[in-house]
Amino acid sequence: MQASMRRIFEQILSRPGTRMALVHATSKVLGLALGIFVARVLGAESYGIYTYTLAWMALLSAIGSAGVPRLLMREIAAARAKENWHSVRADTWRGTALVLVLSCSIAALGGVALLLFGDTLTPDVLATTAGMLVLLPLAVLVTLSSHILQGLQKVVTGMWVELVMRPACMLMLLVIAVFGLSIELTPAYAMLTQIAGALLTLALALALVTRALPSNTRQTDDASRAPRAWLN
Repeated sequence: MQASMRRIFEQILSRPGTRMALVHATSKVLGLALGIFVARVLGAESYGIYTYTLAWMALLSAIGSAGVPRLLMREIAAARAKENWHSVRADTWRGTALVLVLSCSIAALGGVALLLFGDTLTPDVLATTAGMLVLLPLAVLVTLSSHILQGLQKVVTGMWVELVMRPACMLMLLVIAVFGLSIELTPAYAMLTQIAGALLTLALALALVTRALPSNTRQTDDASRAPRAWLN
C-alpha cells in the first residue's frame, strides 16, 4: 500500500503541470513571507519608500527588457526544434547584449537624474533609488535567463530561477542581516539585499543556461553571425 501511494505521488510530481503549479505556489508563499518580514522590520514609512522604489523598478524593467525575453524564448525554442544550435547560441548572446545595453542606459540616465535632482530627495529615498538603478540590469538579466531556459525546454527550471530562487535568496540574506548580524534594516539595506539576491540568482541562472546548451554550440559558423530577422 505504501509503495503504491509512493508511485502515485511520484507520478503526480513528474507531471510538468504539477511542478509548475508547485513553483507558482512556492513563489506566492515566499512573496507573502518576504513582504510581511520586510514590512514588519522596516516600519510603515520606510516600507513605503522601499515599495515605491520597487514599483519604479518594475516599470523601468519593462522598458529595459523591451519584450526581448519572450521574443528570445520563442526564437530559441524554434531554433532548438530544428537543432540549429549555432542560432540558439548566437540569439542568446545578441538578446543578452541588447537588454544589457537598454537596461544599463536607463540606469545611467537615472543616475544622471539623481546627480541633478538628488538634493531634493531625502537621504533614504536617494540611497534606495540609487540601489534600485544598480539592481535594474541584474533583474532584467535574471528574467532573460529564465526565458532562455524556458526556450531550451527547461520550463520549470526557468520559472523556478525567477519566481523562487530570487525571493528565497533575498529572504535568506535579510534573515542573516537582521538576526545574524544585528543590522538595523533601512530601505537602502533592503535594496542591497535585493542586489545580492539577484547576483546569486543570476550566477545560478547562467550556470544552468551554460549546462543546458550543448557543447557543440561553443563555436558559431558564419551564418550564425549574420543579423537575425527579429533584431533587424
